[in-house]
Formats: sequence, structure tokens, C-alpha cells
Amino acid sequence: MCRILGVSRAQYYRYRSPKPSKRRAEDEALKQWILRIFAEFKQRYGVMKIHHELNLELQPLQRRCSPRRISRLMKELDIHSVTVNK
Repeated sequence: MCRILGVSRAQYYRYRSPKPSKRRAEDEALKQWILRIFAEFKQRYGVMKIHHELNLELQPLQRRCSPRRISRLMKELDIHSVTVNK
């Protein structure tokens, strides 16, 4: 059947029983942390300040997260900091 469809057996079985990758599972956990920090600081923190706070919390776990990854996750969550014109 795989020959007729033109796909390898590995692709077929991967498609048949998908499981989230390690990176995707980490992203889901980070999204929860980002949302909590974002709400904690009244939606005023942007990418860099969330990056700083998140890395302070991840430091005891000996993990880090880049600002670019946080920016991508914030875009997926459709959140951004509130700015006030002075």
C-alpha cells in the first residue's frame, strides 16, 4: 500500500499514530508560564521583560529560553504588551 501511495513505511506509521514532539510539549508548557507572567504583571510586559522573568524562574531547573522563542509563542497566543502614549 505504501508503494502505491508513494510514501515510506516510517511516514505512514508516524501519520497513523502521531504524538507531540518534545519541542512541542515544551512549547505548551512555556505558553502556560508566559500567560501566567503576562497576567501577573497586568499585561504590561513585552518579550524582553517576560524573557528576563521566565529565565529567572527556569534558572533553578537549569533551563533557558531565547527571546525569539518567546516572541513566537506570544504571537501564537496572540498577546502583546499594552502601551500608553505619553
